[in-house]
Amino acid sequence: MNDPDCGTAADLILHNARVITFNPEQPHAELVAVRGNRILATGNRDDLVLFTGAATKLIDCEGGTVIPGFNDA
Repeated sequence: MNDPDCGTAADLILHNARVITFNPEQPHAELVAVRGNRILATGNRDDLVLFTGAATKLIDCEGGTVIPGFNDA
């Protein structure tokens, strides 16, 4: 699990996903936790409870692939 702020509730969690992280230490994950406009953590399905708070919006990706977005100005 990549959790720079472990124990903090996310605003949004994309879960039940095939996350491609492009991180050699953790190339794949099952969820992405987001707070504000930043990724809070990536992890597996067991990590869902660590980042879920009362106001956290959960999106079930139904096994879909999630990859980082690339923006070019």
